[in-house]
Amino acid sequence: MKISIKITISLLVLFYSLGTNAQLLPLEDEEISIYLGWSHQFQFAGYYAAVEQGYFKEVGLEVELVPNTGEDNINAILSKKYDYGIVTAGVLLANDSLDQLTVLAAIMQQSPVSLIALKANGINNLHDLAESDIVGSTEIQMMMISAGVDINSLKFHGNYSGFNNLISGKYDAISFFVTDQKKLLGNDSLLFTIFRPLEYGINFYGECLFTSRNEINQNPERAIKVKEAVIKGWKYAVEHQDEIIAVIQQKYQSNLTKEELTREAEIMIHSLVLPLFYDIGDMQYNKWQQMAKLLHDFGLVNKPIILEEFIFEPPTEDSKSLKAIIWITTMIILIIGGFLLLVILYNKQLKIAVNARTKSLEKSNQEMDRFVYSISHDIRSPLSSVQGLINIMKIDPNEHEKYLGLIESSIIKLDNYTKDILDYTRNSRAKLSPQLIDVNEIVDKCISQIRYASNSNNMQFNKDITVKEPYCTDPWRFEVILNNLLSNAVKYREKSRNQSFVNIEAVLVGGRLKLNISDNGIGIDKEHLGKIYGMFYRASEESQGSGLGLYIVSETVTLLNGIIDIKSTFGEGTTIELELPNINIDNKSV
Repeated sequence: MKISIKITISLLVLFYSLGTNAQLLPLEDEEISIYLGWSHQFQFAGYYAAVEQGYFKEVGLEVELVPNTGEDNINAILSKKYDYGIVTAGVLLANDSLDQLTVLAAIMQQSPVSLIALKANGINNLHDLAESDIVGSTEIQMMMISAGVDINSLKFHGNYSGFNNLISGKYDAISFFVTDQKKLLGNDSLLFTIFRPLEYGINFYGECLFTSRNEINQNPERAIKVKEAVIKGWKYAVEHQDEIIAVIQQKYQSNLTKEELTREAEIMIHSLVLPLFYDIGDMQYNKWQQMAKLLHDFGLVNKPIILEEFIFEPPTEDSKSLKAIIWITTMIILIIGGFLLLVILYNKQLKIAVNARTKSLEKSNQEMDRFVYSISHDIRSPLSSVQGLINIMKIDPNEHEKYLGLIESSIIKLDNYTKDILDYTRNSRAKLSPQLIDVNEIVDKCISQIRYASNSNNMQFNKDITVKEPYCTDPWRFEVILNNLLSNAVKYREKSRNQSFVNIEAVLVGGRLKLNISDNGIGIDKEHLGKIYGMFYRASEESQGSGLGLYIVSETVTLLNGIIDIKSTFGEGTTIELELPNINIDNKSV
């Protein structure tokens, strides 16, 4: 299976490379410049590789890579001082001159933007930053709003600042890239509090290659060449990290050590670029649309953002673009499906070995058989839908947008199912990792994430958290419990009601956290109450979800030595009562 996946990915890269190279014609070299906007490091590895391997030369371009000169990344391009630039998606979308810009490729599929503050200043959560001086981009502002912080109480000072301004106390918190964490903090990371917008549901593209609308109008073919050479360079850099690190040190005279560059490369490739899951440079219109809508909804832009000319579309035939979209979509689904199958098979072997010659062997085998059967069914269902829709698209080319929307729905369904599988696998294998947690902050985080789920419009979330004493538990497992229970409340709301609500109450009594979550949803019929903790149990085939949610919650509560009780009246709502112990660092209940 591993070999098959590797061969498939290699063939895709080879096919794409052959397809693009076949169209290249020798031209006289044109001199252009790309403004990096920062000092030389692995963050720009693909651009160095494109120069060193002659990918720009192959398409008739002589390229100068310009490091940080103190100029604003976007103004440097609009002023025509440089031809192309690099900046994060959030900064691009929030710029007042967006109608003069065009984005060519998203190199980072996830944003590296984070916020850092000194723990010594009493900054442990985002609410501690109220009325503070902060250096941070739009993503940082959105994270604050999402966490419930009054943004009007904050003073923002640009997008980036030197690290010394945090240490000196000039600013209370500053924005930085996660790729720079080791370089900035060294071994002193425990002295700082770090916040990532991604953890609060703000999932933007990271650094993007962009240019001016004027460049696109005057030199569209040159823009295509730049984009293709950069993407080709990034593919090479991913495969030859050590070689490019040596180039950065020797030719570009980076002041970073090999160890620092290697660490940066690992984070860049495996956490931000994600080449195993996305084609490098890939951009999805729907994601840009979602980012633009969030900016407008959060009040960070004054008018709706128009994306039609902002997102670069090469002047090629519609059918060619459509085939590329279908091809990318299908391969992502196949890779995810293959990965899931490997996880399932490995987990089954591990379960058999651990439970050998025990009384629970028969039960484990039965559950695993049902596990494999249900997964096979639920993975094949969206895959079959995608295949069917692709066939229809070939027959009916006038309905492409409609069918692509249906394909996207199938992928989202498969992605949600994948998350449930990974939660189940990690929960059954990972050791308990108890830490002191802020119950109120985690509840806020989970509510913020669920607000943007489908079917959550006009859903009212009420909370009453009175946990003042220190409380220690496994934070990841605590979030798994909350996310699944809140997700169920949203999925099974009673749509005929004028107002749907979820009440979250938490109090620490006698060393145990009592957590109650109640809603006025559709409720659960009595005949199903005794079965709802079963793996893959659904009340009917039409039921939403994977059937793993309450099973994972029940298993997680058991691992934490807790108690769960569900009370429900069909047509009125559901109340879930949990008791979770306070755990000390020795993994024993207090």
